[in-house]
Amino acid sequence: MYIVTAQEMYDIEAHAMKVIGIPSIVLMENAGRAIVMAMETMLAKRPSIVVVIGPGNNGGDGWVVARILHDKGHKVAAIQTVPDEEIVGDARINKQIYEKTAGPILYAATEIELAEALSEANLIIDALLGIGLKGKVRKPYGGLIQAMNQSGVDIVSIDVPSGLAADEDAEVDYVVQATQTFMLGACKVSAFLPETAHFFGEWQLLEIGIPSASFSVSNSRKLAQLADVIGTLPKRDRFSHKGSHGKSLIVGGNELMPGSISMTARAALRTGSGLCTIATEKQVIPIVAANCLEVTYMDMKRLKETNLLAYDGIAVGPGMGKSELAGAIAQDLYKRASCALVIDADGLFHVKDMLHSFKRDQPTLLTPHPGEMAMLLEIDIPELLSKPFSYSKRFAEATNTYVLLKGKYTIVTAPDGRQSVNNTGNAGLAKGGSGDVLTGIALVLAMQQQDPFEALRNACYLHGLSAELQVQSSHSVQDLLASDIAEGLGAVYRLLL
Repeated sequence: MYIVTAQEMYDIEAHAMKVIGIPSIVLMENAGRAIVMAMETMLAKRPSIVVVIGPGNNGGDGWVVARILHDKGHKVAAIQTVPDEEIVGDARINKQIYEKTAGPILYAATEIELAEALSEANLIIDALLGIGLKGKVRKPYGGLIQAMNQSGVDIVSIDVPSGLAADEDAEVDYVVQATQTFMLGACKVSAFLPETAHFFGEWQLLEIGIPSASFSVSNSRKLAQLADVIGTLPKRDRFSHKGSHGKSLIVGGNELMPGSISMTARAALRTGSGLCTIATEKQVIPIVAANCLEVTYMDMKRLKETNLLAYDGIAVGPGMGKSELAGAIAQDLYKRASCALVIDADGLFHVKDMLHSFKRDQPTLLTPHPGEMAMLLEIDIPELLSKPFSYSKRFAEATNTYVLLKGKYTIVTAPDGRQSVNNTGNAGLAKGGSGDVLTGIALVLAMQQQDPFEALRNACYLHGLSAELQVQSSHSVQDLLASDIAEGLGAVYRLLL
């Protein structure tokens, strides 16, 4: 599933029409039919359906939907909200077809008129405004959107909820609060932003006949898919041994936070690390050893004299703290590690100033939450969350790092601009320690796979899927603990491999 801006969607459609040769009106017909087919289960108990139609192609989709619903015997009212001269192109053709085959059209150009027209509705289909909105909603659309929202009726939006742009940093003024949104051809960026995702309600992507070749003109921003994850997870040969699956080193932990590094290590072992070593403060070792029997240990003060070539992957940061010693250790590892290096939590604080000035030869994987990412960028959190795709991409390219920006929709970004969005998980992940578990998973996949981008994408997917399976089987989102996610990785692997 591709995730696109408005302009990228226009470029994809232009390629399909001009290069491949698919007429635009065919795509519009496909869209309308796909929407009606996807709506079938919700139509049974909706005796009165209203389609609110505006200008442009979104309105054109509305005319097709209204006609097909009428043909299927549903009681449907098509409400035109703009003058005839604003309905042009394919939308005009589909309006004319509707007039000849489906019946009368109602007109409602004001909030009061539309509210009256909606008074008998059981379901509203929002075909008012499409993905091309720029800036604030103009009159009379704000009032029309308010009338839909105040109707108390479920709303199905076509492509995006009307009043919302498809892109980052959208102005939120008057926006339809959809119950369900059917995105067409590709997912839209604003469906994955903290400020705007809720307007989509439940969403579903519908195919409308755009060939796969047309998506090559756009971007490499995608939603992580189960098939991609299964196809790239490391597999175990039946003749393998503990050295075949990598030796991991996890650096961090202090007297106040011994649990962090313990959870990272447990996750690393459950993900398949052949051997695992924890480097932590000497007084912390007995505490951690009680929880991690399969791990070897060292005093992290000895790291400067340790041959790092012995390790296939290193994680630094969980529970590390911000002491001067911790900073010196993190910076030394950043310079000397000759393998994939995963940096999380306080480790990010310690290497912040080195990311631009010192380029490592081996992959560097950063796993910040929004507060840590804002710290790295030296901006505030709201600014970051208004444009998380853009900021992550710029930072990854500038620092030659792989960035995993945590959130409801975690964004993974490669230095070459590839981006993946993760959609697995649940509210149970909003607990201390969840990020430490993710670091352990990412560490092992990074040292067992050639492509760090795939490793981070897969780590997010496994982490979220473990939370989902745990809630399905024995936990709730309230009581789910980070340690449950690590222990649940066995169920994930049984399902996927």
